[in-house]
Amino acid sequence: MQFRKDNAAYLCESNNVNDEFTLAQMTVADLLARFPQTIPVFNRHGMACAGCDIADLETVGEAIEIYRLDAALFLAELMQVIARQEEP
Repeated sequence: MQFRKDNAAYLCESNNVNDEFTLAQMTVADLLARFPQTIPVFNRHGMACAGCDIADLETVGEAIEIYRLDAALFLAELMQVIARQEEP
């Protein structure tokens, strides 16, 4: 599965993260800054993304490919953590 950064500027300014494809296009640094509760998800999967020097350049989708994770499962886990935090 390939992910593109075409909408990176929109994603950085938008608070609307409502699907896995949107998450996959965000840079790792943007995701972790906006949703720090996702850091343990990365850690559970053995990803050294929090604090990584290239986290501001690499998308979540690219990180998934580098770590050879199941994209659907990882992104669903991120969405679940984000949704839990956003509930009133």
